[in-house]
Amino acid sequence: MESQRRLSEPVVRGMADAGIFKAYYPRSVGGLEIDPLAVMEVVEEISRADGSAGWSAMITCVAGNVGGRLKNQVALKLFGQSADVRVAGSVIPRGEAQPVDGGFRVSGRFTFASGIDYANWLVCHCIVFDDQGPKLSDDGIPQTLIIFLPKEEADVRETWTAAGMCATRSHDFYLHDVFIPGERTLRLSDQPEETGPLFNPRTMLVYFWGPFATCLLGIGRGAMDTFLESVAGSGTNMSPTPIRDRPAVHAAVGNAEAALSSARAYVYDAIGNVWKAACNGELDLSQEIAQARLAVAIASRESARAIDLLFEAAGTTAVYASHPMERYHRDIHVATKHLGGSPANFEMAGQVLLGLKPAGPGW
Repeated sequence: MESQRRLSEPVVRGMADAGIFKAYYPRSVGGLEIDPLAVMEVVEEISRADGSAGWSAMITCVAGNVGGRLKNQVALKLFGQSADVRVAGSVIPRGEAQPVDGGFRVSGRFTFASGIDYANWLVCHCIVFDDQGPKLSDDGIPQTLIIFLPKEEADVRETWTAAGMCATRSHDFYLHDVFIPGERTLRLSDQPEETGPLFNPRTMLVYFWGPFATCLLGIGRGAMDTFLESVAGSGTNMSPTPIRDRPAVHAAVGNAEAALSSARAYVYDAIGNVWKAACNGELDLSQEIAQARLAVAIASRESARAIDLLFEAAGTTAVYASHPMERYHRDIHVATKHLGGSPANFEMAGQVLLGLKPAGPGW
């Protein structure tokens, strides 16, 4: 997968057959509607084996949840009674959607469409335009729209030549004046037809970003496994002393383990509290959401820190592509660029703790 820069067909088929791609999809239309903590564990375990596979599982699962926010009869028409939900896409609002009779005409370039190789549907985020430019909501913010289209209607470009997470195939795609029926559109502010706690609009980003956090933690745990099993007994170019006998390495391993274990505990506890509160029908989830988004950001930071410690402890030979630690180091530093790990989450959570309301979705 690393050399071909794509997931192998047996891996994709295995994840689809296991139901991973429809884990977040509603039961009412053929999905599994699994709670976020279970999905987080699944993504974490796959990522422990391979970061690109875990990332692809996470992205497709989350995109399937977005598809589950369409009207039930529309979702059944798009994805079928057997719910073959393999969705890729882009959440950055870079498209232009022009209202026309029966729907919208959409053009634009959309980036970071992880899993687009094996997707059958694409989802993307657009700004709504009229003859005067972007349409504004009552509070002066441009109106946006989520759209769904068959992959064959998009112009997919081979743009994913990133340093890490190579097999995710996170290519760009273009739309050129494509007609999108109104039934295949939704707004993030729309009330979902589903009433279960997995579809609570307030908690949507938390449930999306929880698996992102455990993807990174899984990569970190895979790096720790690899270091202990394959690297710790060897020497380096500068010293014949086995790595496992060096005090600096002992400290690095201890610090890396503490970073991964503490971040993992925080993520599962915080998102577990959000899930519990949502299941209990609690209305004010601000404090729980703030803790969850802090936990996700901490998981991103600490996973990278743990791998950096292990990569440094592995010595000079770790820079070679043949070294078992090299891919973990590249993968984690690409994965942490995701919005879920943004330092802005610390600022916005701090605003909540101070009794303020942050700007942006999910608060």
